[in-house]
Amino acid sequence: MPYSLPRLALLAALAASTTSLALAQPASPASPASPAQRASATRAQLAALPASARQEKMRALGETPFAYFRGTAGQGWQDALRDPRLTRFGGVSETRTWVLGDAHPHNIGTFTVASGEVVYDLNDFDEAAVADYQVDLWRLGAGVELLGRELGLGKNKRRRAREALAEGYLRALRDCQGNAQELDPLAAAGALRGDLEDFRDEVAADHEHLDMLKKWTRRRGAQRELDLRLDDLAPVDPALEREVERALLAYGQRIGLSRAYVRLKSLARRLGAGTGSLGAARLYALIEGPAAGASDDRLLDLKEQGEPAGWRELSLPQRIALQVACPNQAARVIAAERALLGPGRLRRELGWLELGGRSYSVRPRSSAKDRFEPKRKGELIEAARQWGALLARAHARADRDGAPGLVSTSFEDEVLARAGYQQRGFVLLVGQVAVEFADRVEADWAAFCRQTTP
Repeated sequence: MPYSLPRLALLAALAASTTSLALAQPASPASPASPAQRASATRAQLAALPASARQEKMRALGETPFAYFRGTAGQGWQDALRDPRLTRFGGVSETRTWVLGDAHPHNIGTFTVASGEVVYDLNDFDEAAVADYQVDLWRLGAGVELLGRELGLGKNKRRRAREALAEGYLRALRDCQGNAQELDPLAAAGALRGDLEDFRDEVAADHEHLDMLKKWTRRRGAQRELDLRLDDLAPVDPALEREVERALLAYGQRIGLSRAYVRLKSLARRLGAGTGSLGAARLYALIEGPAAGASDDRLLDLKEQGEPAGWRELSLPQRIALQVACPNQAARVIAAERALLGPGRLRRELGWLELGGRSYSVRPRSSAKDRFEPKRKGELIEAARQWGALLARAHARADRDGAPGLVSTSFEDEVLARAGYQQRGFVLLVGQVAVEFADRVEADWAAFCRQTTP
């Protein structure tokens, strides 16, 4: 819920009085050392979920090491921020920017922006916060390593993919240095190459907004309503529907959409989406959109947002700074998306609302939502290079350019100054950490499976 003015004043005073030394302190004790302890910690976190959601998430986490990795972002935060190697190329306030917080290959994909263009970029901001960039880069490296193992790649090809990721990251930072290239939506769109460019173009050629509406809705005379016959949707009670109607009006006013645009036409609960987000309340709301009729309705994804996975790994002053800047956790998620994607690449309906004292992010359901799945062995290496570049441009956009109230530095200058003549060492460190983190995930997953098997 929104913070009161007295509390805001107190938070601002606390934030202003905190030294940069205090900003660097971890917020919680050391993580469990053994795989069994770490798996037990994951199970303890799941205990807070309703029984059905808990069982569903446990099944999802048990599928593969990569699935377990996707659903345990908090462990990634602990591993990164408590690693003494963090200070070699960062680990200070100057190398903080908005980070995705759950960077992995499945959180990069296609979607439409306000202009109707299909882009390929970061697409999941639920765990975002302002923190050291290596939280993202090391986690994405571990994701590339795990994906390479699932594809059956040998050690040499996996090494090349890890190095390509780090090299792509550094090269993109150099491209951003001394100019505003990262803020130019045309430059971002033109940066894709090879398989990823072909993939984005194929999605753009095939997607239709009306097809997406037909997938999730059915006609009722001249109007549409969400199709409750689908296994992924469930009905809501009338009281909640009335509350959502009121909340949509406030949301629309906040982002400049008319009452007619946000008129609620149908509402349903969204079931079984995601891995890390299983258990969070989620709604699909069908609204009128820009004109009356059924062909341009907008489908909004309303997702409850709590503390991000790395919240307790941030120092108290870092958490205070985010609370001062963002009135609630959903506002944090939307602020991160605005900063990381940059101007000209945001969807018109992006915003947040509050229901029953809880905050929900609001995003339009894109008809072009898809992700690239490397299948041939050579595809992962080039994809990893471009994933690194996409992450670097997002980090560079989200520094003082995109979040001046939270970040005061030019991020690309700070990181490149620390890499200096050690850029090969930078690349090797990312690869080394990625392998260690991936090994740890596999061991944790095996322990988790042993604990959950009757």
